[in-house]
Amino acid sequence: MGASVGIGGLIIGISMLVVFSMAITAFDSQVESSLVTIESASVPLPSIAVENANMFEHAIHSITATTPGSGFTMDGDGFGWLTASNGTSTDCSGFEARFVPDGNDGIGAITVLNHGNCKDPVIVVDAVRSGLGDGDDPVFSTTIRSYVYSNLTNTGSVTIPTEEILVFFDGSHVLVHQQTMQNQISHSNLFSGETTDMVWRNVDAASERLTFTVGETTVSQSIVKIL
Repeated sequence: MGASVGIGGLIIGISMLVVFSMAITAFDSQVESSLVTIESASVPLPSIAVENANMFEHAIHSITATTPGSGFTMDGDGFGWLTASNGTSTDCSGFEARFVPDGNDGIGAITVLNHGNCKDPVIVVDAVRSGLGDGDDPVFSTTIRSYVYSNLTNTGSVTIPTEEILVFFDGSHVLVHQQTMQNQISHSNLFSGETTDMVWRNVDAASERLTFTVGETTVSQSIVKIL
């Protein structure tokens, strides 16, 4: 009987050790969880602000010369220049494009520097800067797209990796902010107080809202359509 009592005591002792071990494990887990919570609370959340969101529904995306003309005058850097009008005014506001000459000083490759906002644009050579030419009038083909321009500011104290900023149009069309920055400038970080400019070059004209999300922070701006 003494042996039975001894075995029973041993079993009880082992059980108490198991319970004690489980209690210690649970306590360690709670402490670790509390430390993580405290550490997380000490790191401020990202803070961002959308300065604007403007849509140009009729941005002149690209131009090609189907008939190049000839005899145009190039500037000191070797470029000729184009202007655009919308039929009701002398020019399309903000538009600027230049071209390199072909073999007859006609219009070769065209680069649109500023896309403007012009429905049914009429493209002509800038007579003041590039002359009237001496052959057939050039003929142009244009591609029109909806552009959205926006500026985003880091208003917090935390440096934000731009690759972590997601962009949404009306809750869809997910993009990474770094891929949309103006002129393809590749910044790896958005520092405190810094503002970056962006452009999207083929947006659904029906889009109404632009949203940025980084971590737990989300901000939105209504898209203003510029006529």
